[in-house]
Amino acid sequence: MDYAQLRTLLEPLITGLKDAGTHTVLPMLCEELGLPAPVADGSRRERMASSFNATTDTDQPAVARKLLVRQALAVHATQGQLAPQLPTTVPAVRCIL
Repeated sequence: MDYAQLRTLLEPLITGLKDAGTHTVLPMLCEELGLPAPVADGSRRERMASSFNATTDTDQPAVARKLLVRQALAVHATQGQLAPQLPTTVPAVRCIL
């Protein structure tokens, strides 16, 4: 497995989770993803980055799996909220090639 490539792919996703909650929520979020506890100081982005950077290469696949599960659950919850607003029929689309 190319751990460097996996780390490069995961880094923006993990640091992007800074908006998932307040500073007090970040340690629980890191634990949920199998990441070490973030440092106490810094911005939320810096704290998420420090936690992610502290993981070993061999921990990356497990972090990726947990992140995918978390994202899938978020999408499922969003779809459930949007379902009443979606049309029940799909309009016909004419495709000209």
